[in-house]
Amino acid sequence: MAFEMAEAIFVVALIGAALGYRYLKQAKARKQVAAGGLLVALGVALFAGVFGFPALLAAGPAVPPAAAGSLWTAELTTASDTDRTEASEVVSPDAQSIQYIMTDANMDGLGDVTIAFDLLNQNVGESTTLWSGKVAVSFIPTVKVTNIDTPIANFTADLSRYDVTYTDTDAPGDWVQKPDSYSGYMEVRNAATGGSGTITIGIPTAPSVADDLPAGGIIYFLVSVVGGPELKVILIESG
Repeated sequence: MAFEMAEAIFVVALIGAALGYRYLKQAKARKQVAAGGLLVALGVALFAGVFGFPALLAAGPAVPPAAAGSLWTAELTTASDTDRTEASEVVSPDAQSIQYIMTDANMDGLGDVTIAFDLLNQNVGESTTLWSGKVAVSFIPTVKVTNIDTPIANFTADLSRYDVTYTDTDAPGDWVQKPDSYSGYMEVRNAATGGSGTITIGIPTAPSVADDLPAGGIIYFLVSVVGGPELKVILIESG
């Protein structure tokens, strides 16, 4: 449809230039109308292309689509944290999970969980090849509050999803947070081959819900890295 409109404007501009030059009586008016029509036709040809011929001038450099099959490595770091004092913090040898143990008093006041992980683009290709990537909190735990399973994470003001925020530090490409109906997500479509950085996820939590986790209770959050591992953050109340 865009090409059809461009061609119509191109043709009308040429016809207008020809008719104006042929039938207008004043020489100055003839030249102005003819020149205007030709300029419009030239502009359409240069920037839109007509009759199957591509535009001679592009608005910007062409950006190739992201390659399929993107591969990523993700490793949790000790920048992950809670807003409470933990009795212990243990990162698994493969850095795919991190475990916090805290007392009842500290668990009762839990108001925020931060998940930080290093992200490495493991794709093999030309330096100009672009890759896609996506990370998302895929599981929010619940705690029984008066026998009702209640999510521990807070919701956004409009109650449309969990109030999760994503930020990147030097991660390859332009990572952008997007909304969805669960926790939102962060994605990139222009990550060049190689490169690494850090993704940080903030999850505000409700102390009134954490307060009902029983002694010895265990909850966990999951983060999905498309083309990479699933990360797990475990919280245990010691009693």
